[in-house]
Amino acid sequence: MQKEKVVFIYNQVSGKGLSKLKLELIISKLKNIFSNITLCKTINTGDAKKYAARYTDYDLIIVLGGDGTINDVISAIMDSKYSPKIAIIPNGTMNDFAKNLGLNKNISKSIEYIKKGHFTKCNILKVNNTYATYGVAMGRFSSTSYNTNQKLKKIFGKLSYFLTATSELFKFSPIELEILHNKQKLCGKYSLCLICNSSHIAGFKMKENIRQPYLILVKSTKNLASIKDIIKLFVKGIDKISKNKNFVVFPFDRVCIKSANKINIVIDGERHECKELEISVQTKQLYFVSNK
Repeated sequence: MQKEKVVFIYNQVSGKGLSKLKLELIISKLKNIFSNITLCKTINTGDAKKYAARYTDYDLIIVLGGDGTINDVISAIMDSKYSPKIAIIPNGTMNDFAKNLGLNKNISKSIEYIKKGHFTKCNILKVNNTYATYGVAMGRFSSTSYNTNQKLKKIFGKLSYFLTATSELFKFSPIELEILHNKQKLCGKYSLCLICNSSHIAGFKMKENIRQPYLILVKSTKNLASIKDIIKLFVKGIDKISKNKNFVVFPFDRVCIKSANKINIVIDGERHECKELEISVQTKQLYFVSNK
């Protein structure tokens, strides 16, 4: 048995939920691998961050949950002086960051990857006073993740997001932004602004391998044109649209985004509201169990 100090933080109700039997099976398998493992069940919002902050001096933090639970754990680690390794057992609806690591919802395989202990180093973004693992979005369809009813998620899974998105088809006004990057300024109206720090966003593959975060702006402001271009972005990915005149695409280490009025911002699927964003790649990188 491996002797590292390990904590298992689990969100049993993320995504479609997890049966008691499956959870007991996961815990049993992990106890067969690690002789010193602490179990922490999340019940309330913020529990995952609280537990992670308590155990940042451990060797490994294992997280069962979706992107929101993972973000809570990463935020606690980034605010600490320690850098424990992290393993994910995906249990959310989209699991974008887990897909970035080559993981899926096959529990047995996820535990096997944990046992093998192959780690990948990943960038973490600081977004004002919080953190992002896989993405930041504002504009058309960006509110879908937090507007989707939890009951719909449990019934329809990924399809629930598309059902919610259809309600936004004709209810959108372009966002006016000022973007500062490398002493250059971009000003304009955009239908979508997306910060991509993962190979997958909203369940779609954006790029084969993300080594540096990308900022993507969709210029189209007319309703049908913007919908068409956003579909093109998610279906074709970053490389295929980077030379299209309707898009602005560039990698960055630091960028500032300003708006004259407060707008809704989505950070790892969670809603925020502000007029200005300072986004930067952190020098502190974290190691995740991966299949890559």
